[in-house]
Amino acid sequence: MLDFLARLQTIDRRWIYLFVAVACALPFYVNTEVKVYVFPETQMFFDSVQAVKTENDRIAANNVKLAAQNKPTVREKVILLDSPWGPGSLAENKGQDEAVFEHCLRERIPLIIMALDGDVNAPRYIDDIIENLQKRCPELRDRKYGVDWVNLGITKTDWMAMMQMAKDFKKQLKQDSKGTSTTDYEKLPIMKKIDNINDVGLLICINGWPNENYVPFIHQQYGTKLAFGGCGMSSTYLYRFIPSGQICGFLVSTRAAAEYDTLIHRELLHDETTAIHANYGSKLIVPLAYGHLVIILAIVLGNIGYFATQRKRRAG
Repeated sequence: MLDFLARLQTIDRRWIYLFVAVACALPFYVNTEVKVYVFPETQMFFDSVQAVKTENDRIAANNVKLAAQNKPTVREKVILLDSPWGPGSLAENKGQDEAVFEHCLRERIPLIIMALDGDVNAPRYIDDIIENLQKRCPELRDRKYGVDWVNLGITKTDWMAMMQMAKDFKKQLKQDSKGTSTTDYEKLPIMKKIDNINDVGLLICINGWPNENYVPFIHQQYGTKLAFGGCGMSSTYLYRFIPSGQICGFLVSTRAAAEYDTLIHRELLHDETTAIHANYGSKLIVPLAYGHLVIILAIVLGNIGYFATQRKRRAG
C-alpha cells in the first residue's frame, strides 16, 4: 500500500495538464452549474451602482415639485466608467464590464464610458460588449446610444486629464469615439447631464490594474465615490483601499463578474436560474472552478505521496 501511495508523488505532470484541460473544456460541452457565493466587496460595488439609481429617483421626484413651483430643476447623476483594458486582461475585465453595463442599462442610469490612457482596442471592446448585450437581452434593445450611454473613446495624460475632467469635463473629452462633438446635444443628449465631477454619482475604473491616481486626484479632492474592477493579481495590493473607505466596491477577476451577474438576476430580475451562463464571467466561472479543483486534487495526491515516501523510508 505504501508503495502505491508513494508513487502518487511521481505522477507524470503531463497527466495533470491533460486532466486540467479536460476539466476546463468539459463545462463547454456538458451543461453544469456552480453555486456562486457573493463576496462583500462585490456586493458593495453593486450597492454603490444601485445607490445612484436611488438618488436619481429622488431627484426626479423632487424635480416634479420644483417644476410645479416654477423653480429650476436638478440634473440626475451619471456613472463615469473608465475602461482602458486591452487583450491582456480581457478574460478578467470583459465580464466585469458586461455586468456593470447591464446593470446601468436595466436601471436606466446614464452611463458615460471612456478609456484613460487606454489600449487602442478599448473603445471597440466597449461597443462590442454593449452590442452583444443588447442581442442577448431583448428588453435592453430600446436603450439608445447618446441617450442612455456614450463611448468617449481614449483620452490621454493620466492624472492631468483627471484634474481637467473634474473642472470642465467637455474641455478634456471633446468628442466621442465616432468623432461627434460632446457639445452636440442633438446627437448626444446624455452629455447635457455632465459639466464637471459634481455631476458624477459614481466613478468606476475597470482595468487589469485600476488607476490608483483616481484616489488622490478625484476621491480625496472632491469626495466622489470610487469603485474598482481589476485582475486577481492587482487585488491583493488594492484591497487596502476598501477598509480605508477610499473605494466603495471592488470587482476581483472573473469570479466577481459571475457574482455581479448573479446579483443582477436575483435582485433586479428576481430569477436566479437565468444568472447561470448569462454573461462572460458566468460562462468562465464553471471551467475555472473545475480547473482549480483538479489542481487542488493534484496537490493533495502529491502530499499523500510525499508522506508515504517518508514513512516508507523510516520503515525501511
